[in-house]
Amino acid sequence: VGLPDARALMMWNPPWTIPPMLPLARMPYAPARLIWLLISFTAIILSADIIWRVYGGSVENRWVAWLLAIFYVPSLATMAVGQIDPLILVGIAGFAWAAKVRRWAPAGAALFLTAVKPQLVFLIWLVLVLWAVRQRCWRVLIGSGALALAASLAAVALNPPVFAHYIRAILTHSP
Repeated sequence: VGLPDARALMMWNPPWTIPPMLPLARMPYAPARLIWLLISFTAIILSADIIWRVYGGSVENRWVAWLLAIFYVPSLATMAVGQIDPLILVGIAGFAWAAKVRRWAPAGAALFLTAVKPQLVFLIWLVLVLWAVRQRCWRVLIGSGALALAASLAAVALNPPVFAHYIRAILTHSP
């Protein structure tokens, strides 16, 4: 695919990220890259639209949010290198919408998308757990937990020692 090194670049995301990414991994590089670019672009636009409306922006002017989100330099860089970060943005936007309408299980399920890079959002998870305990709102944790369990079980079904391999890789070949 054009890399000067013969070694593959490892995707350091946790094993529960494998099942949703697998369809793209099975495709030839060029079409998979184009599809991922379209997914990323759509995720950024959708997230900007949701956040704009959650915080009271008018529907008529939501194009402002779209333009700001797409032409934000980190968005452009993320799309250029094919990072998975737009899924985190969709998760946060989905959580914001679901929390606003007090749909706690879907809020938790949306927030699961942030678990593709837990090192970036661990504080969100810490606050969420503390909030859920204080409010006795277990549905948000159940929503996230159910999705995490399903994705983890799917990854284990594809490769039973995947978690052991992931932990060993992190400990011996740290990114």
